[in-house]
Amino acid sequence: MQPPLPLYGRRFVAPFERKVMFDKIENFAASEDGAVTVDWVVLTAAVVGLAIAAFAAIHQGSVSVGNNVGTYLTDTTPEEIMDLGS
Repeated sequence: MQPPLPLYGRRFVAPFERKVMFDKIENFAASEDGAVTVDWVVLTAAVVGLAIAAFAAIHQGSVSVGNNVGTYLTDTTPEEIMDLGS
């Protein structure tokens, strides 16, 4: 009498199906495509992090300049602004 087939989930899996599945997993593990993908994800995350850091540094300075220009324009009359060129 043969031993019963192993039960995975709700169906029986024949031994040859397990071998095919394990062969596919081994091929995937040996492939370097996954490593290249991980490299690109890490590189992209680093670039995004640097972009966010640069934006934060530029944003603070631009807010300060914008506030200074706004204060100057608010406190200066149009006649004074027009006389600056002469």
